[in-house]
Amino acid sequence: MAGHSAGGQLALWSAARHRLPPSCSWHGKPAIGAVVALAALSDLGEAFTAGLGDGAAARLLDGRAELLGLTDPVRLLPLAPGTRLALVHGVRDRLVPWT
Repeated sequence: MAGHSAGGQLALWSAARHRLPPSCSWHGKPAIGAVVALAALSDLGEAFTAGLGDGAAARLLDGRAELLGLTDPVRLLPLAPGTRLALVHGVRDRLVPWT
């Protein structure tokens, strides 16, 4: 699975859905074997706090920081054993810093 920017966040999140509580309607089985995330919002919590992209993460979550535990790829690590991951990010990205 691959995704760019917000799509990269969704690709990472999709690969981590097995870490969600089984009672969550978004819970899934670890069926994704590889993820390529291009300029992804891989740390949605940091993007939320920093207001990156004119507050795109806050808008995505309707301002509800309590949803980060269910939506932030960093908070849902580790991915399933054997899942291959490539994070590709330009060092000159002005919207989503790579560090």
